[in-house]
Amino acid sequence: MTDSKIKDELEILITQGTRILHSGIYQNGSTNFDGETEKYLKKLVKELENYKKEFHIWYPKALRCVRVIMPERLEEFEAFYTGEKKSKKFDYLSAGITHNFQGIITTGGSTEQDYFGKFTSGLQEQIYILESAKENMDDALFNYETEIHFNIFKSELDVARELKKHKQLRAAGAVAGVVLEEHLKKSCSNNDIKFRKKNPTISDYNDALKKIRIVDLVTWRLIGRCGDIRNYCVHSKERDPTPDEIDDVIRAAEKIIAEI
Repeated sequence: MTDSKIKDELEILITQGTRILHSGIYQNGSTNFDGETEKYLKKLVKELENYKKEFHIWYPKALRCVRVIMPERLEEFEAFYTGEKKSKKFDYLSAGITHNFQGIITTGGSTEQDYFGKFTSGLQEQIYILESAKENMDDALFNYETEIHFNIFKSELDVARELKKHKQLRAAGAVAGVVLEEHLKKSCSNNDIKFRKKNPTISDYNDALKKIRIVDLVTWRLIGRCGDIRNYCVHSKERDPTPDEIDDVIRAAEKIIAEI
């Protein structure tokens, strides 16, 4: 799914969540609306007659979006539905949206307390979280994509270590070199760096990143050395790389992936 489609999905979820909220409020007997609002709500209730059913269709879709785009708020999003699970005492403060759907009514003294307010306040907060996810989606997806790439590269460096362990030095250096090159390529893409060459090399990516000061002089030299060692590994006419050089490339690639 593309970024634009994800934004469209979020917009649909925000709109639908708001419609479910308004339908529930009107069906619960709220009054004092002006003429236009009353007309809108009556039409809405015909479309969303069973607001509880509509919520149960809406909720898992919204939950998945929050899990992907804003995982740091997933627990909060769920808590508005389930209530405070860790609370030792069940009362209005620890209840969630689900307790309204269960028709729970508690009695305290001479008053009865239903949980419709937990539905309205909880759903409104969930909508706010979706709106926040939409506003922060570009950064969130970038971080998510970066984490995925980091884990993939780390896994490939583990392969390089295993090859080195079995004395396959050229193969190990080649794998580590490819990881480094792909990361530098991605870094250039993230910084809108374009190349005239059809197939840029590690050296090209390195120079371009140094030019815009993403890479400092020390790191530039380190990457240059790794590129030279990688060339020893992939060109059979060059001398064989040493085990220490392969270790250097693997460690340098891991460092650069973490820092750049």
